[in-house]
Amino acid sequence: MKHILSFALFLSFGLFLVTTPACSPKIDPVGIQNASNISTKLSELMNKANTAFGPNATAVSTLLTEINTAYEHAKSVKRNKEIAEAWRILKDETVTPFFDKWKKDGTLNPELVKESVTTATKSINAILNAEKSKRK
Repeated sequence: MKHILSFALFLSFGLFLVTTPACSPKIDPVGIQNASNISTKLSELMNKANTAFGPNATAVSTLLTEINTAYEHAKSVKRNKEIAEAWRILKDETVTPFFDKWKKDGTLNPELVKESVTTATKSINAILNAEKSKRK
């Protein structure tokens, strides 16, 4: 349920940015690059959660650092509050809890993995779309 509400928030702010171009911030190439790079890595790594966590621990740590860096960058961009908040939600309410559960449990149920990957993918795509909808 929390993931659905988070996704609804992403869609809402994306629609807001598209419908109010004069108020929207300028396009951020670094933000687009962050979302694009993380998107592929995130789904690939999350899909490995039905295998042992141990061999993937370094990759998880590296990816969490990249997501945090993307969040910090988004926060530093002027008039980018909604996208920064979307990164925070992705980081704190979707990705970190997923990886923490994987670490704790060792492996995860394939259905949970599939649902979580879908949620994370939709979230990162919403961030990417919001970044691309900014004025040039």
